[in-house]
Amino acid sequence: PSVDEITLTEDKPSIRIVSDTFRNESKRFDVMIVDWILEFKKAYKVDVIWECLPENGNGRDEAIDRLRTELMANKGPDVLLLACDNVTQTSLLIQDVNQAMHNGIFADISEYYDADAELGQESLNPTIMDAGVVNNARYVLPLRYNFPVAYVDVDQLESEGLNTDI
Repeated sequence: PSVDEITLTEDKPSIRIVSDTFRNESKRFDVMIVDWILEFKKAYKVDVIWECLPENGNGRDEAIDRLRTELMANKGPDVLLLACDNVTQTSLLIQDVNQAMHNGIFADISEYYDADAELGQESLNPTIMDAGVVNNARYVLPLRYNFPVAYVDVDQLESEGLNTDI
């Protein structure tokens, strides 16, 4: 599917989604995100207005300033899909997601999360999912996460006199 398949018609309600670039190495949109938007559109019979933040340069800073103003005025998009760990971008829409949750930038989505029978909450890592909860209110759904991993050659470390007992 392509972004062009996400079109508008005037006889349906619409929601506005703003996403960070979510592009892979070949500069195509992340298939998971496009598929999710198409499925959402079909399942809920709504039109989706999908805006993607520009990459560095190309008006990114201006787009972020506009969205921050909208968010502060409580007129922002219905959904934000943010790549908070996207180190290829010099400016992020939300610099500190935890602070934004505490400051009331996001809506509480606990009711939707708790009622979603298809989500498979029992298979989700509660520690990761609870990263989006403040004072028992769920504001963020982590879509993915990563953590650094180091592989070492123990023999090489020991030959350099380093202790490998961890």
